[in-house]
Amino acid sequence: MKVAVQLARELVRTRHVSDATFQRALECLGTKGMVQLSAHIGYWTLVCTLLNTYEMVLDPS
Repeated sequence: MKVAVQLARELVRTRHVSDATFQRALECLGTKGMVQLSAHIGYWTLVCTLLNTYEMVLDPS
């Protein structure tokens, strides 16, 4: 699903998604899939932000 990766990259890098990417993703994923993908991207962005802010290192095990 190249369009999902494109959407994630645009959203994380620019905080916006182009109309063209949005339409392609909507056609491929549907409304429910778009909401789920956006929620996952937001969640993992939050997790990464917290880990980076507090300079946390995860246990390799």
